[in-house]
Parts: sequence; structure tokens; C-alpha cells
Amino acid sequence: ASAGVTFYYESWKRLRGFAGDGRWELANHTYGLHNNYDDVKGLHPVSALVHLNRGESLSSYETRIGEDLGRMQEMLRANGSKTAAFAYPYGDWGQHARSPGVVDALERTLRTVVRVAFDQDKQAGWRYALPQDDPMHIHRLEVANWTAPQLLERLRTASVQTRTIYRLRGLDVPYRPKLLAAAAARAICPP
Repeated sequence: ASAGVTFYYESWKRLRGFAGDGRWELANHTYGLHNNYDDVKGLHPVSALVHLNRGESLSSYETRIGEDLGRMQEMLRANGSKTAAFAYPYGDWGQHARSPGVVDALERTLRTVVRVAFDQDKQAGWRYALPQDDPMHIHRLEVANWTAPQLLERLRTASVQTRTIYRLRGLDVPYRPKLLAAAAARAICPP
């Protein structure tokens, strides 16, 4: 939050209005870790969220990240949000992390703070969330400067991709509890 002077920031007053109108939920986006380290020439920059400080242990990293996320959760609560969601800064969940163990440490910490986390991976293949998706990696759509018809077309495309994954996962197979019980009994007690 800030004075609302740029596209990506808004004042707490306006955010409280959004949180209080019943249509919006504010999500944690870190308190002070929304910047990048472009520290290795030729490699993708990493966000401060997945950057291990020099000499920092994974345990200290988890504590530091947990404190940052907790501080933002408190700010959100104080401003009217009951958030259970997180959005990775720059969509960076550690896919380019420089230190082994950071991804697992971040995920362990996040699971203690939120129920769902959104990344921005695979924008071209963006689809709706489905059962069996990892709740710490739900893809969020980065909406560009689109017209309404362009947005609707993007949503239609996502719908087709979502139906395909739904079928591949076998989620479109109808079942009844009695049929499942009978199949389980046959598997356990063959004729």
C-alpha cells in the first residue's frame, strides 16, 4: 500500500473500502520482500522472498520470512481483511532460487500462514483451478490492458484448457458411492 500514486499501489483507506464491500479479499504479498535481486549475470533475477542472505541458515530464513508474512497478515487484519491467500511477488515461488532448500522452506512457512498461494507461471497456459491442484501453486491470471472481448476470449480459452485437464485427471467420470464400495470390496475380496 502507498499513497495510490502508481498502478500497482493503493492507499490503506481505499483498500479498507475494498475489503469492506464484500466483493474483494485482500491477499498477502509480503510486507517488505517485494523487490528483486539481479545478482548473477546471465541468470534470472530472484525476488527477495526466495533470496537467502549471505550466511543465513534455512532455519533463520524461515523465521525471517515467517515474520514478514505475519506482519503483513496483521496489517491486513487491522484493515478489514480476513485473508487466507498469498500472491508470490513477481510470481517467484523459488523456481530460480540460488540456494537449495529455499523452495521447501518457503512452502513450509507459507502453509502455516495461508491456505492458498497464487503464482503467475504459464500465462499462456493459464487455466482455472481444479481439484488436485497444489494449493500453494494456483496460477493467477495477469490481466493486461485488454478490452472486454479480449478478456472474455482469454477466459473461454482457459475454459477449454481446464476441461481438458479435468478429463485427463479422470474428474469427469461419474460415480455413485455404492459403485465405489462394490469396486473396493471386489478388489479386497476377489471371487
